[in-house]
Amino acid sequence: MTVHDLPALNASLNAVCTVLLLAGFVCIKTDRKKAHVFFMVSALVVSAVFLTSYVSYHYLKAGVVTEFPTEYATARIIYFLILVPHIILAAVNVPLVILTVVPAVRQRFDRHRKLAKWTFPIWLYVSVTGVLVYMMLYQWYPPVESSKIKGEVSFENTLFQYHAKPEDEVVQASFVMKNNSAEMVEITGLETSCSCLDVRADKMKVPPGGSALIEADFSLEKLAGTAEKFVYVRTKSPDFHEQRLTVRVTIDALFAIEPMMLDWVIGEPAKEKRIKFRVLRDKPVKLVSVSTQSEKATVRLEVIEPGKVYDLVVKPESTEAGLLGMIRIVTDCEIEKHRNQMAYFSVKRAEQAE
Repeated sequence: MTVHDLPALNASLNAVCTVLLLAGFVCIKTDRKKAHVFFMVSALVVSAVFLTSYVSYHYLKAGVVTEFPTEYATARIIYFLILVPHIILAAVNVPLVILTVVPAVRQRFDRHRKLAKWTFPIWLYVSVTGVLVYMMLYQWYPPVESSKIKGEVSFENTLFQYHAKPEDEVVQASFVMKNNSAEMVEITGLETSCSCLDVRADKMKVPPGGSALIEADFSLEKLAGTAEKFVYVRTKSPDFHEQRLTVRVTIDALFAIEPMMLDWVIGEPAKEKRIKFRVLRDKPVKLVSVSTQSEKATVRLEVIEPGKVYDLVVKPESTEAGLLGMIRIVTDCEIEKHRNQMAYFSVKRAEQAE
C-alpha cells in the first residue's frame, strides 16, 4: 500500500462507519441495547482508524492538495457545497462523540440520549459525505483527457486508454510532459497507485521549452474487464506540484465463471450446487480437470457443450461447521496465463451470507 491508496481506504472506512451507525440506530430503536453498544463501539473504533489514516495521508502528502477539476463547473459547486459543511462538522464531531460516549460509559443514559440526538446525525453526515467527497474527487470526475495544466508545466495527455488482447502480458503507456517556462523544471517524484505499474522518465530535469517522456509498464497478469491505475508526477515548480496520470486498460474476458463463489448456510442441507463455466470466445477451450484441496467437499465436472459450456457440481460433506475452499480449474487454453482458473465455495453463518 502506498500513500495514494489511503483516500480509497479512508472512503471505505467511512462507508463501514455509516453501516455501523445505521445498525446501531436501528438496534436502539428496537430496544436491542447490547447490539447497539456493539455497533456503536465498532463505529468508534473504525472512526479512530479513519482519523489515523486521514492524518497520515495529509502528513505524507506534505501539504499537496488534490484539487477538483475545473472542467466540471456545476459538479465543482456541488462538491464544495458538500465539502465545506463536511469539514466543519468533522471538526465538531470529534469532541462531540467523546462527550456522548463518556456519559454512556458512566451509565448516565439521560445525558447520553440528549447528546446523541445531535451527535448521531452529525456523525452520520460526516461518514456519508466522506464517501461522496472521495467518489466525486477520485472516481466520478477525473481530469478531462485533453486538458492542459496552466503555468510552467503541461501534458499532451493525462489519460492513456488501451484495449488489450487476452494474450498481452504488458501494456506500455506513455505521457509527454512539457516545460513551458524559462527555467529548468525538475521531476522530483514518480509514483504509482499499484505495484503492477513500473514507471520511468527519459529525463528528470526538463530544460526550458523541452519535454520529458514518461512511460509506465502495466503488467496485466490475469486481468479481465477494465482496470484503471494511476501515475503521480511531482516537481518543485511553484505553479505545479503534482499531476495524476491515468492508465486505463480493457481486456476481453476469455471465460465467465458464475457464480465465482458458492455459499451454503450452516445447518442447511448439504445439497449439490453448480458453477457455470462458459467460454466467451469463438475458439473452443476444453476443461482438463477440476479439483479442490478440501477433503470436506467434492467437485465433479459435467460437460454441457464441449469446448463451450461446463458445469462444476460442488457438494460439501457437511454444513455443520464453517468451511472455505478453492476449486482449481485447469483448461487447455493455449494462452498460458489463462490456463488455470479459480472458483470458491464456503459454508458460513446465516448473517454472513446476507
